[in-house]
Amino acid sequence: MIALGGMSPHSDAPEVQLASVEPIRVLLIEDNPGDKRLLEVSIAQVTTVQFDLTWAEMLSDALAHLAEGRFDLVLTDLNFPDSKGYETFRQVRDGACKSPRSNLCAADC
Repeated sequence: MIALGGMSPHSDAPEVQLASVEPIRVLLIEDNPGDKRLLEVSIAQVTTVQFDLTWAEMLSDALAHLAEGRFDLVLTDLNFPDSKGYETFRQVRDGACKSPRSNLCAADC
């Protein structure tokens, strides 16, 4: 879990008490460790919420995670060794049920 707190860099708002706030459960489906790290660094800059980040490197692993629990957000690449393009999108859409989803893809997709 990535627990974040403190002052917002863009305001003088007081610190938010995170103990009473449920973390945002994010499933990141990404086979590139560098891209995973980029997301971790980016969300570490958010100071008003906590994130519970689950990482899956393969679509098959991600589908198992989706079957086990509910996520608040699913972020996915589209190309994996075990799935490509629209087929990836379709399987994530079908597995994620009502979780909001966003597709991430490198410029060379």
